Amino acid sequence: MSFENPQKLTMKVSAELKELSGHLDEETIDRIINGTAQKKKKPKAVKIEHELYSRFFPEGTKSDEIEEIIIRALEIYFEQQKG
Repeated sequence: MSFENPQKLTMKVSAELKELSGHLDEETIDRIINGTAQKKKKPKAVKIEHELYSRFFPEGTKSDEIEEIIIRALEIYFEQQKG
């Protein structure tokens, strides 16, 4: 690990080091401290407008049921696209 150009330890860097504790080697620590570590990608959230939502799902439909229907519909859609 290089201490020639010491970096200030920020709360963000400290939190990232803590999150990975137990799985760190010198190279990973160096990348995190120097800001060259790959950032985790946040999962993409999709928002469905109420008009569209209410077109397909009656009021009171449970979230898990909606999720299952959307998954099945997407599976069918992408299967047909391969076809």
